[in-house]
Amino acid sequence: MHHNSNLQHEIPITGCTVVESWIKEGEHDKSQNFGFNFPDGTWCIGMKVDNDEVWQSIKQGDVKGFSLEGFFTELSDEYLAEQEIEKIMRELTTELNS
Repeated sequence: MHHNSNLQHEIPITGCTVVESWIKEGEHDKSQNFGFNFPDGTWCIGMKVDNDEVWQSIKQGDVKGFSLEGFFTELSDEYLAEQEIEKIMRELTTELNS
């Protein structure tokens, strides 16, 4: 559903496609190249906008963001705990190797 988006959770739009998606991690995350200062864990996306009307609205500052249509599920506490353990293990391994 990378091409299903809308404005204000109401107005369906065409000509907009999600082309990249990442979770902000660390102080050198690429989101800072775009002038953002998000907390770690923020979900970021890059969109290709081929809709001239929407692009004009973005450039004029009328559009601050998009709503994405999709199927999203909450992460279980068990999954989050596993991710935290893996992160700690990576950091520990890096520290021991240096």
